[in-house]
Amino acid sequence: MSLLAGLVVLSLALHLVTAGLAALRYLGPDRATGTKVRPFITLLRPMHGIDAFDRETLASSFGQDYPEYEILFCVADPDDPACALARALIAAHPSARAGLMVGDSPISANPKLNNVAKGWEASRAEFVAMADANLMLPRDYLAQLAARWTPGTGAVSAPATGSRPGNLWGAVECA
Repeated sequence: MSLLAGLVVLSLALHLVTAGLAALRYLGPDRATGTKVRPFITLLRPMHGIDAFDRETLASSFGQDYPEYEILFCVADPDDPACALARALIAAHPSARAGLMVGDSPISANPKLNNVAKGWEASRAEFVAMADANLMLPRDYLAQLAARWTPGTGAVSAPATGSRPGNLWGAVECA
């Protein structure tokens, strides 16, 4: 019985330590505000069709608190309704560097990779970020990505978190 109690106490202590470390990381100083590296970034937003919150999530691309970036919306099919949405968002933000790239570049068996390839080629930046159309970007998204970059870094990833589940499977995805 004392072995079981010891394991429970050890598990609880380990949980509290990891939760504390996560809280310190979350509540600690913002690395993005102190970074000196502010490279020009191309933000690729692949689109296919229109989902319920796409106007809101894609509009978050324009609200980045970052000095120099461009937004390239990538759509494979010129008849896709996503083209009209991208054009409307670009028109609503005339001072932003933004463009719509239309066409399919069959470079792989992956449709999303084929869709963003044209944006990658058109990018004028050394740094390229890709965020799916259904991701709501926080204002410091690009700043946080740039802050995590160090010499020798090949890629920086920002795992998405779910919100607003519309059904059971949406709730599972958000979990």
